[in-house]
Amino acid sequence: MNEEKVLKYFIEAKDIGRIENPTSVGIGGDPGCSDYIKLYLKIENDIIKDAKAEVYGCHIAIAATSAFIQLIKNKHYRDAINIKPDDVLNELGGLPEEKIHCTNLGPMALENAIQDYILEMLCQQAENEND
Repeated sequence: MNEEKVLKYFIEAKDIGRIENPTSVGIGGDPGCSDYIKLYLKIENDIIKDAKAEVYGCHIAIAATSAFIQLIKNKHYRDAINIKPDDVLNELGGLPEEKIHCTNLGPMALENAIQDYILEMLCQQAENEND
């Protein structure tokens, strides 16, 4: 584990919080029994222009979420969805085995948020066709 990198992402976690009027929101993890995040996205022309997350968990969950957000910002949502837990783990320089689950939070939340985004786009297209 690269403690300096993890600590840096924890201390300098710029993207922790909420976005007002997000384009989409997704939850990663299990609010009932473990670490989880609520990911807020601002998407323009299919590009993730801004992302923030409320993190309910330990400092490792905060660091992993912060690293994940840096990996997805300013990417097309189709590219961002391909960022996997191993990418977050590599960005952090490794984690103890018992904390690796924290790297799943961001990708899981993003998948849920992107599903909502796509569904909203399809609904808008259907409305426009009916007008």
